[in-house]
Amino acid sequence: MSSRSSLIAYLEPLIAATPGLEKIKLVRTVRAVDALSQPTLIVKTDALRKLPAAPMKKMLASFTLVLVSPHKDVEKAEDQLDDLLEILLPLLLTWGIVWDSATQTEFDSEHIAYDIAITSILS
Repeated sequence: MSSRSSLIAYLEPLIAATPGLEKIKLVRTVRAVDALSQPTLIVKTDALRKLPAAPMKKMLASFTLVLVSPHKDVEKAEDQLDDLLEILLPLLLTWGIVWDSATQTEFDSEHIAYDIAITSILS
């Protein structure tokens, strides 16, 4: 199982079973997203790096989870994303997923998002 697949295997039940997150659509790969009708979480693999001090098979994987609001009104989108992040970020830590930062960004010309940076040590 790839590192991205492993991350998705953690995220799917987490999102489905958590009140307030169950309506998030999980997109497993970076691809064109259809019309946004619900909050969307896109999984993007950023990089795999060798850990110099670790045994040969250890790597550091970095991912970005892109949480997008379907609202075109910026105030509504910010409110929705704030509410979702208040639930999602502590929950990631509970499941052992270490997030480094959550940065607001423009997803496209009509939608805003948060890029959530995640790192994991793989063997």
